[in-house]
Amino acid sequence: MKNLFLFSISPVQSFIAQARKTQDLFAGSYILSHLCRVAIEKARGEPYQAEIVFPDPSNETLLNRFLAIVGENTKEYLAGMGWAVENAVRSEFQHMGDAILDKMGLPKPPEFDEQIKTHWQIFWLFEEFEEGCFADAYKKAEQTFGALKN
Repeated sequence: MKNLFLFSISPVQSFIAQARKTQDLFAGSYILSHLCRVAIEKARGEPYQAEIVFPDPSNETLLNRFLAIVGENTKEYLAGMGWAVENAVRSEFQHMGDAILDKMGLPKPPEFDEQIKTHWQIFWLFEEFEEGCFADAYKKAEQTFGALKN
């Protein structure tokens, strides 16, 4: 048996809706795309070796979510993978925020780290499936995912 790994970074609409100019919209889209790329690279890398189903990682821009196939493993291993991918995204966003403050020569406000830490809602799940049952597993994963986010 294999596992589907569905991963999503939210909130997209409110994040993008805050854009006042086209360049803000571009920057917001770039940040989301970059964070998803970080997540995909973590999932594809050692030791996880996930096979990305969508989106195509070679695309310049990416969605705020991805679907991958992961080989058979224990629930503990899969949970560890999910947390590792989530932590990679959170660490990258923290790094981006710190780098911006450093580049601009600004002191870090007291609430900055907490805002960065809690800004994104990250959801992920694994759905086990047998060969030939991908479509059913994907449908079930999407239904469960929708329930998680609401």
